Amino acid sequence: MKTTAKYILQRILGFDRYLFVFSVFKVYTLKWDKNENHFLHFINMLSPKGVFIDIGANIGIMTSIAARKHKGITIHAIEPMSQNVSALKKIISFFGLKNIFVHQVALGNQNGKIKMVMPIRNKVRFQGLSHVLHESIHENNDGEITEVDIFKIDDFEPLKNSPKRIEGIKMDVENFEQFVVKGGINTIKQHKPVLYIELWDNENRTSCFNDLQAIGYKAYTLVDNQLTLYSPDKHHHHNFFFVCD
Repeated sequence: MKTTAKYILQRILGFDRYLFVFSVFKVYTLKWDKNENHFLHFINMLSPKGVFIDIGANIGIMTSIAARKHKGITIHAIEPMSQNVSALKKIISFFGLKNIFVHQVALGNQNGKIKMVMPIRNKVRFQGLSHVLHESIHENNDGEITEVDIFKIDDFEPLKNSPKRIEGIKMDVENFEQFVVKGGINTIKQHKPVLYIELWDNENRTSCFNDLQAIGYKAYTLVDNQLTLYSPDKHHHHNFFFVCD
């Protein structure tokens, strides 16, 4: 959506109502969005009775789609920003979803507190670009700053002792993925979930590739609706499927 349209809608609806309306719209229309066919393919790979962790659940679009697709799956939606969490909970209620647990925390490679920012440009809030303020992240650092709790996946009680197998993990945390992977490497080794991660071509991608390959994962991308072993010379996508041998 163009910045001008976002500005108008946020002013007319108010920011909280804008988030809710936008989320409902995307849940209903995502199947026609060609940019999201990778995520829909990932959802189809999940077992209907396992555990799915949505890290960076934002306003609940992907979480809701997964919950509606697999009624028997247990979903842990991880989202630290309070206004995003408010929209996420409204979406869960709107669709009557019973299989989602919401955790208002960040995940990384430490336990404690950390600062996050929701970027603001030309008086427009970009909730989808909210991220941890970190020395390795140099873009979109101007906006509303808040302090949140942060945990390692390996130390976060609702996840580390999961009675059911963790079947899939989605990560979309705006270039902080390498730290989430490092903080969850033991959980990932134990459950061997399919990972769906958006990674730009930078040090964050390199770190994730190295850490996951070290525990037996291979990187795939989606080509003509088929998972294809990733080759940097042939493929230029940013959405990756990591599957353990």
